[in-house]
Amino acid sequence: MSISEAGAALAGVWLVAGLAGVLLGGYMIDYLGRRDIRWHSWLLCWAALLSIPPWLLTFLGPSVPLALTGSFLSTLFFAMWYAPLQTLFTGLVGSQMRAVAYATLSTFLYLAYSLGPILTGFVSEQLEPAAGEDSLRYALVASLVFQAWAAWHFYRAAATLKEDYGRAATF
Repeated sequence: MSISEAGAALAGVWLVAGLAGVLLGGYMIDYLGRRDIRWHSWLLCWAALLSIPPWLLTFLGPSVPLALTGSFLSTLFFAMWYAPLQTLFTGLVGSQMRAVAYATLSTFLYLAYSLGPILTGFVSEQLEPAAGEDSLRYALVASLVFQAWAAWHFYRAAATLKEDYGRAATF
């Protein structure tokens, strides 16, 4: 694929999968959260974990259709975290602190979005002597370790979520 063909294909995939994922995540957090408040954190864990195999298909897939399928699925699952993260974050702070808390969250997310490509590029450059043209592919695969690490933290956070929400409600 040419760069323009890849861009057009990914734009369509990301638009549809991203919107569907955000809406699905919002629906699921409402539905599951009514049954058990810990789903506010568990859904973040599952969204991160479920998106890893399709990311691997995207980065390592042997054909364009498989890579686009992986990109669609990984984007769908990964986009599911938006609503649960906002729900979790606003529930963990008192009503008087929500604006500052949201600004802090946004700052860290923008830092991650900014530093992620820089660090991935650095890893890719380090891998280039051994991996050649595939160095970026392997650097992207390596970056999934951070996603698994985040999933572990969201899973662990669920253990005390009821008490944490209770404490936040007193502020």
